Amino acid sequence: MSLVGVEGTAGTGKTYRLMELLAERLAKTPLAGGQRVLALTFMHGSRRRLSQQLSTVRNLGSRFDCLTFDGFAHHLLRRWARLASALSIPSPGTFDEQCEAAALLLEDDNVRAWVAASYPTLIVDEAQDLDGRRLRILRALSRSLEVFAAADEFQCLNTSLLPAPAVAWLRSSCRMEVLTIARRTSRSELLVAAANIRESVKPRSGGCFQLLGSKGDGMSAAHLARVLSVGATGDVAIITPSKKSGWAAKLVEMIGSKPYGKKKFGPHTVRWERSDIEDADAAITSMQLADASGFDETLRALRSLPDTAPVRATVRWLHTRRNAFGVELFSRTDVLESFRRHVYLNSRYVRADNQMGFGAMTVHQAKNREFNGVVVLWPYAVGGNDDGKRRLLYNAVTRAKLWCSVIVQNESLLATPPFC
Repeated sequence: MSLVGVEGTAGTGKTYRLMELLAERLAKTPLAGGQRVLALTFMHGSRRRLSQQLSTVRNLGSRFDCLTFDGFAHHLLRRWARLASALSIPSPGTFDEQCEAAALLLEDDNVRAWVAASYPTLIVDEAQDLDGRRLRILRALSRSLEVFAAADEFQCLNTSLLPAPAVAWLRSSCRMEVLTIARRTSRSELLVAAANIRESVKPRSGGCFQLLGSKGDGMSAAHLARVLSVGATGDVAIITPSKKSGWAAKLVEMIGSKPYGKKKFGPHTVRWERSDIEDADAAITSMQLADASGFDETLRALRSLPDTAPVRATVRWLHTRRNAFGVELFSRTDVLESFRRHVYLNSRYVRADNQMGFGAMTVHQAKNREFNGVVVLWPYAVGGNDDGKRRLLYNAVTRAKLWCSVIVQNESLLATPPFC
């Protein structure tokens, strides 16, 4: 089988190039009856956007399945549960354990042949985010499927992975196609700022890229209200590397309550995008569950939550554990882990909403997306080393097509990395 790698900086069209390669492959070798294209990526946000791109590919239509690596591993383990047991593969609990078990299954020729019969072609986007377990899945699949994979090591936000194992494997296993022409934006100030951040050079304000220092929350709120009023000519995203400090959330609340600045800009409606983990934890907080509970008590606790797909799936898991395995006592840890897993898996079927107002999100949620305008809110509290901070700022700034404003919590931050 063949392996094709695509590499390039943010905005050079790596995903677009994957779609071109896939279209060329389908024109040359159409899918047979019952066959589909398999597409995998690391995060659900990237998966949704990859699915949208796949829907535009010539001669493909809806004949594709777009999943996260974790979702694919879960599906594979359910299909080959008996073989996994026969091979003495431990029953997985966490997502990492599921991926490890799935990789072991895929190293069996029969399992791989079964996948290849349905999915002769595999598309992988954001490969730089894959750790060793998920890379093991990709390496196994590449032995039987035609693979097109895209990556950019500098966009890996998990610095503990560096150097990114998937990028190293791609570079050593195939000739990488390197993209150098910017597709997302032609604005020179944005391109220069992104290149400077990537190369550890101080980015400078000018034109459509602005660095805005503040001397207090009032000034920060005034900056944000003004930027949203003046620059909001299309879709605009507010992006922050961290919500933990509370500063970004505070600014969003402030500009939603009243006008700010000398010219009284606003108020502005801003909605925060919620992560899968936030959705799960919000429900878990309301669940009354002891450290260890019987079946009836656990069932009552689950049914006290809103009737959602993850809750129903966890109830089914509860019944299966009792009826098939004879479990009568359930630990809080196991129940919550099952619930979180079903929240995560359910996300593959849920699309982002389209409410009115501006959207606010973390850098991780913004990955692989693009917006006409971007406002980056940079607080004091940003974890990681200097290199990690540069990667966060780079990923945020490069989401912009037309303009980007970076508002820092205090102007003194402009003399520290990643701004210098």
